[in-house]
Amino acid sequence: MLDYENVILEGLNNSESQKNIFLKLKDAGYDGTYSNLRMYIRKIKKKGKLTVDIFVEKRDILNLLFYKRNNELFPKEYLNIAFNKYPTIKKVITIF
Repeated sequence: MLDYENVILEGLNNSESQKNIFLKLKDAGYDGTYSNLRMYIRKIKKKGKLTVDIFVEKRDILNLLFYKRNNELFPKEYLNIAFNKYPTIKKVITIF
């Protein structure tokens, strides 16, 4: 399972469901079971290995869209999360 840890951590940090993470792992060659993955994720959460435990609120997205020139309103770490979770935002910003 350790070979797939980065895929799992990235998925969890991007708020993906366990099912989606499992499907990504299967595509990458994982031959374990879904229940093994669930137990492993439980261990990861207990150990505190998750690096991102924040989410982007709707008001932050609106601030980004309408006040994008002011970088203090929207820290870069939130920007990456917003782009990963809502890819359309990146397209909208490039239009302006």
